[in-house]
Amino acid sequence: DIQKKLQKIDGWSEKQMEELLREAQIVYVKREDKKQKQKAQMMVAAVDEITKRRLGSGDNKKDKDRGGHKRQRLDIRRRRQQAGCYHCGKVGHFKRECPGLTRERETVSLMKFDEE
Repeated sequence: DIQKKLQKIDGWSEKQMEELLREAQIVYVKREDKKQKQKAQMMVAAVDEITKRRLGSGDNKKDKDRGGHKRQRLDIRRRRQQAGCYHCGKVGHFKRECPGLTRERETVSLMKFDEE
């Protein structure tokens, strides 16, 4: 690229080295810009493809909406269960369903019953 550009310049052999270097740098920068644009286009295409796969490629909007919302609710539910219980820290149940908390509630209620 650079060599071809320099040879196309009329009287390149008589030009000063600084001018030739400037032209070479311009060609180099343009080449890098083209590479970056190509990479950006590839990234955009990849993201578009992933988005299409996740949302489904069907043309029927009703089916897409139904499936998407249901899938989102399932994902949220899974994430919450993976987060675990805020009381005991174990995974698989929420605080309101915690076996340890129900035991504590039973003992507290028994203590109140004994006091009466």
